[in-house]
Amino acid sequence: MSADSKIVVAVDFRQPQSYLAIRPTRQLAKDLDVELDWRPFPVPAPSPPDPATEGERGSRHLQLRARYVEQDLQRYADVQGLVLGDIYRSPDTATANAGLLWAKRQSHSHGESASVDRYVDALFSAYWDGSFDIEDASAVVDKLEEAGIDADSFDPEALRGDVDRCVDELKQAGVVGAPAYLVADQLFIGRAHLPMIRWLLTDRQDAPPI
Repeated sequence: MSADSKIVVAVDFRQPQSYLAIRPTRQLAKDLDVELDWRPFPVPAPSPPDPATEGERGSRHLQLRARYVEQDLQRYADVQGLVLGDIYRSPDTATANAGLLWAKRQSHSHGESASVDRYVDALFSAYWDGSFDIEDASAVVDKLEEAGIDADSFDPEALRGDVDRCVDELKQAGVVGAPAYLVADQLFIGRAHLPMIRWLLTDRQDAPPI
């Protein structure tokens, strides 16, 4: 799982934190001329706070925490000009994840890594603006083709085992959430670590981002 000239990026299409990380992650890769290796890593969707337990002290704390997370996500979405729908949606992303591995396989065969980036961008954008049913296999095929990827032989069921193995490898590397970054022998979870990743990949020039 280590990488010297690339960054392994684990993402979950249905997770807003992953969506907000796409643009700054891609900017980092562009600035430093490094390759991004996108990997699917589904994580449990958050549950909305239960208003029925509002009077309980512990539940009140959880509600306040959840509301802050909502406001924080919206704050960063607004800065990037992104649309966030319902952050508590919990669709099955198995087909979309299989599509990501298919895109990687096809791009490797044809030497066209940009098509993977286009697929990632298309999936995230369409899902979060509400114009896309991520559980619809035909819709995923459309996104593959829009990204310039041949999807004639795409079979999400046949790739399910590959997705599971990919997720298991990431877990063995210590990944417990998304977005996560594997840079050489180091693991970072969350887009907040992008300044540290940049510092490491530029041979620790200047002061560390602390």
